[in-house]
Amino acid sequence: MDNTPNSPACERSSDLMAFLYNEMNATETREFESHLRECRNCREEAASCGSVRESIVAWRDEVLRGFVPSNPAPARKSALAAFRQFFDLSPLWLQSAVVALTCCFIFGMF
Repeated sequence: MDNTPNSPACERSSDLMAFLYNEMNATETREFESHLRECRNCREEAASCGSVRESIVAWRDEVLRGFVPSNPAPARKSALAAFRQFFDLSPLWLQSAVVALTCCFIFGMF
């Protein structure tokens, strides 16, 4: 392979995707940015791939806007609301046992 900048088959072209997807460490990123300033072929490929990637992200966001909730964080429930939900979902025998034990506890039958 030809190692000179601006060559049609630059050996650093394989590093382009790692650079575009931020998969390089800081040193590798600085080195590749320096290479981009020197190599017209990699610079053009980076611009082309970068614009395609931005277009895909914009398309994805537009398409998924109706499917993804705008506020994905669930609302926090109070302890009383959580207990009510648990009690509502419990079987009848468990509800009866809780009521009976509560009455015994309140009226001092235990």
